[in-house]
Amino acid sequence: MRFVLWALLAYPLLLFSQGFNELIVLAGTESPRQSVLYRVMEANIHEEAAPILLHYSLLKRILAEPVRTPLSEQPTNFPKDWHVFQHAGTTNKLLLLIPQKYLGRRKAELPATHDIETLVFECGFNTKHLKRITDNSPKNLIAALQAIAPEPSEFNFATALKEILLSVKKSKPATAAEEKIAAQAKAEEMPWLFYWLGHGAPPKTLRPRTLPHKIPSAEGAVRNAVLYLNLQDDLIKGLVARKDSLLPVLQTSDRHKIMDATSKFSANFEDPFYYAAQIFAQLESQLPELEEIRQNKSQTSLALEKSPQDSNLKAKFTALQKEETDLNERINDQLAENSKLLNGSLETALRKLNEERANMVSTLDKAQQELKMALAQQSTMLPATALVGGIPKDDFLESIKFLNTNLNVSFLAYVSCFSGGVNQQFVQDSLKHLQANFLVATFGVGEKSVSVGLNNFNFNDYFSLLRSYFSPKKLAQRPAKKKSDQTDPLVTILKCVMNPGY
Repeated sequence: MRFVLWALLAYPLLLFSQGFNELIVLAGTESPRQSVLYRVMEANIHEEAAPILLHYSLLKRILAEPVRTPLSEQPTNFPKDWHVFQHAGTTNKLLLLIPQKYLGRRKAELPATHDIETLVFECGFNTKHLKRITDNSPKNLIAALQAIAPEPSEFNFATALKEILLSVKKSKPATAAEEKIAAQAKAEEMPWLFYWLGHGAPPKTLRPRTLPHKIPSAEGAVRNAVLYLNLQDDLIKGLVARKDSLLPVLQTSDRHKIMDATSKFSANFEDPFYYAAQIFAQLESQLPELEEIRQNKSQTSLALEKSPQDSNLKAKFTALQKEETDLNERINDQLAENSKLLNGSLETALRKLNEERANMVSTLDKAQQELKMALAQQSTMLPATALVGGIPKDDFLESIKFLNTNLNVSFLAYVSCFSGGVNQQFVQDSLKHLQANFLVATFGVGEKSVSVGLNNFNFNDYFSLLRSYFSPKKLAQRPAKKKSDQTDPLVTILKCVMNPGY
């Protein structure tokens, strides 16, 4: 499977201010240590590139069971150099992790602040719904996570997202200080850069408990038709290739080339190249005779050089010369006649194969139609059961709607299995309906699993390159991309967090 980028842009991008808000979203509950969710979290913990929004069970696992890889064996100051906030809204199962390094960089871009909560608020997070865990030593942090309800329960991720991310366009601050900060943020329209990761699944299909026999029968008919059609195509390609290689040789009348070209052909009379084998056999039977005549002619010529007046030698030489000419003419006539027969045989064979192929195509079309009708009658797709970006499809689309309506977003890249096919269509239709004014990129094509290089994440470069790409200066200077231009800087940027060789 190859690296695939899918992006939508409904409206032109706005010129934003210099600063950016950044967030890595890991949408999903407890996950195996080998999973990409777990590895992305571990990678960013070491890089300290951007805040992470995740389910408490993921952090609980990395604290309890660190992966023994070259990455995790490197020194890390987690959780010492991180700030941990627990969502205190509709669900208490989400955590926001913010590295001090990130806040330090943002502090230089934002108004002077003196406390962590205010700075976090200025970075786009609604501290009204975030409870800071002030003592984030490993022992206390594990104890705090243990206190959270252990049983995973369903909750609306979009609702939690609306509470955690500060709504710039529709914010209603409770205090005068928050109102001042919100007004500043609204004036600057601080844009967001996202990396969203979560498991994916296609929508389920509702079928009767016992399928009618016509469905598996139709499926088998389609498989057989495809198999025979592929075999027929191979026969036609092989015949055309053999014909194309042989006919030019026959036209040269070069017997040695003909013998070499036809020596491997089947002598089976059902094979259209049977005549080629016959040509070879006839030539082989006459060539020794021709060679004997030429040797006698050569010996007679040498004798004439010694006795030029010998009438018997002259007569013999003339007779041998005529015999050689006659035999050559017969061989050439046989070549021409057999070449014509061979060409006609090949054309007949090709015509027959193509007629059989046309019948197979008709059979395949009929089988596909029957299967389509059988499935349409016996199955119903349930779109709501699809999983996109680690959460139900409707929840993901509601999150996209919130980002478009309430925030200023420049870019969102999401990684999810089965992100192509029908799931891609869900997202595409939603973006068109919302008239989204930001770029959305995903990985993968078709309805299949995707894989990423588990040690190929570089979030520092990812966000740094995105900040440069969407900076006001770059946006103003960027020329319109020509249709013939296949290069796209976003592909290079996305490779920082995705191994293209999967």
